[in-house]
Amino acid sequence: MMKNENHIKTFYKKDMGWRLFGLALAIQILFIGANYLVMMS
Repeated sequence: MMKNENHIKTFYKKDMGWRLFGLALAIQILFIGANYLVMMS
């Protein structure tokens, strides 16, 4: 029972990490896109 609870906790932490990674990636893409638009105009 305790082992299973710990497994869920680590899985949740991993999921949070991936969500943070995705968010950072999205922000970077938006930033690069904005810079590209500024350079083009």
